[in-house]
Amino acid sequence: MSGVLPPPSKSANSTSLDGRGGEGTQAASAPGPRYLYYRPYQEGDGALESRSPAYSNDRFVGHILSKAVTPPHTAASLKSHLCKIEGFSGSENAYLYSSLLSQTILDDPSRLALMNRYGPGSSEKEPMVLLIKNAETRSTGEPQTLAGLPENPLANNINYVHYRFYNKEGETMSKTSFDEDDPALGRINSLSVAPPFNVSSLKARLAKVEGIGAKNLQLFEDLSADSPMNDSASVALLTDQYPGSTADEPMAFICLNSVDSLPASKPPEVKKQVKLRTTETFAASDDAPAWLPIFKREILLSDGIKIMKKDYRNKTDYEGYMVTNSAGKHGFVLSHHVEKV
Repeated sequence: MSGVLPPPSKSANSTSLDGRGGEGTQAASAPGPRYLYYRPYQEGDGALESRSPAYSNDRFVGHILSKAVTPPHTAASLKSHLCKIEGFSGSENAYLYSSLLSQTILDDPSRLALMNRYGPGSSEKEPMVLLIKNAETRSTGEPQTLAGLPENPLANNINYVHYRFYNKEGETMSKTSFDEDDPALGRINSLSVAPPFNVSSLKARLAKVEGIGAKNLQLFEDLSADSPMNDSASVALLTDQYPGSTADEPMAFICLNSVDSLPASKPPEVKKQVKLRTTETFAASDDAPAWLPIFKREILLSDGIKIMKKDYRNKTDYEGYMVTNSAGKHGFVLSHHVEKV
């Protein structure tokens, strides 16, 4: 038994103050199964979509039944089970944190009160963290069915890290640009950064989304800063105020490699950004990377221009949009699967 089951339905109506998940006080005190909530990450890549999602509209929060973990309940036994669920071969290349705010890796022998209703990961609001080393390769596989799962009511309440992208010659177009009048201004979801939240992990995430190497990079707290931030410096991404929390006061992300080594960027096309809401769930095949998997009531961004794309199975042309989801993933969705907001 995998222990991968939907959480109690009442969690669907819960709320959270920080966008990390629903309110967890009821889950900690109410009778019923003990669930463990967690967020999977990989070094460099950042947040991973869980193969055991807790919500129908938020694939980045995972959950399992605590009783599915082999006793004795230690960090090692929990890592082993989570790695199996998430498609990674060995727990020796994984780290476990007690929460998103924790700066300390749990030692393998550490005992965990997984059956205690107030133990680690008992609340959607305070999930544990599974961090996979960059060298690990994920096996192919599909997430569990989303039928019957509750919705995370705050899945679309995203806290962004804003930054301006530069090379040695000046500002350059960011791949996460969201303002057609300011293409060097980019932003990422703060929860897409892998813990522990420090300058090093933030730089790694920015390098990933910009498609550049991880060397010769600098990150400044703001545009007026005199010197770059130290890699080991903590960045309080889960607080109300942190560097780059607003578009008016972005961080400065600088790539000092030669200009020729930067990805070629075309002048941005002036397009109106349109918000679309998904009306149903669609699980695209692994054989069709251009088709974006969607979950009901997701908010997607598009240029609003309808295009035709061939179905990957029968080569029939279908009408739809090219869109970007909250995780920054780009792909095609059918027009009858979305509605304008």
